[in-house]
Amino acid sequence: MWHNYVTVALRTLYRNRVSSAINILGLAVGMAASPLILQYVSFERSYDAFHPGAGDIYRIQPDYYQQGKLAYRSATSYPAIAPALEKEFPEVEETARLLDMSSDVVTYDRVQYREDNSYFTDNSVLAVFHLPFVKGY
Repeated sequence: MWHNYVTVALRTLYRNRVSSAINILGLAVGMAASPLILQYVSFERSYDAFHPGAGDIYRIQPDYYQQGKLAYRSATSYPAIAPALEKEFPEVEETARLLDMSSDVVTYDRVQYREDNSYFTDNSVLAVFHLPFVKGY
């Protein structure tokens, strides 16, 4: 019985070669793309999900547009936004502000270090985010 099914299927595939090739190729591409899309979506949904209460943490950021197109996006916000949010909205429990250092030179123990992609922040960042510290000796 299975022999008949396979024979009929192969004859049909052989008779409609172009259509069969397109269908098989489409099925193969779809089966290969599905796990990749699933992996990408899973990664995007897990971003910063390790923080306790991650669903209650929001980010306010300025986006600068020129002629209707996004020109610049920053993780920093204006200093007055945090106190205004706490004053105007009682739902806001805690705020943390970031200030871009823009590759400044940091001096520690009389040694100067050039740091790229670093930020100054309030002490309250530890209340908003769960940031484990590595113990030194």
